[in-house]
Amino acid sequence: MLIRAISNDEDMSSRNWVFGRGYSSYKSGQYAVEQDIKSALLEFENDCYFALNSGIDWLTRLGYTGQKELLNDDVRNTILNRTDVLSVENFESNVDYRNYTATCDVYTIYSETPINFTYSRGV
Repeated sequence: MLIRAISNDEDMSSRNWVFGRGYSSYKSGQYAVEQDIKSALLEFENDCYFALNSGIDWLTRLGYTGQKELLNDDVRNTILNRTDVLSVENFESNVDYRNYTATCDVYTIYSETPINFTYSRGV
C-alpha cells in the first residue's frame, strides 16, 4: 500500500497532505495502513461531497444513549474494510459523555506483530 503522507497527523487543526518531496511525500506498508485507518475514522457520514456514504454518523452515535455497541460495530467495520487489514483483535472501548475511546490490535499483511491502535473522538 502507498498513501500520500499527512503532515502533523496528531494535530487536527493543521492536518495537510505532503507534496513536493518525491517518494517521501508518501507512506507505505504498516505506516500507510495506520494513517488510512485514522483518516477513515475521522470521516463524518454525509460530510464529504465526493463520498457521501463514507464515514461514521458520529453525531448520532455519540449524541444519544444506547449507541455504544452500534458505534463499536461502525469502528470495527471501518478498520476491517481498509486495504491490507487482516483482523482486529482485543477490541475495547469506552464512552464518557460524548467522548469515545477505542483500543485494539490491528493485524495487517505487512507484519507479524499488530499495530497497537488507539483512537479517541469527541463531539
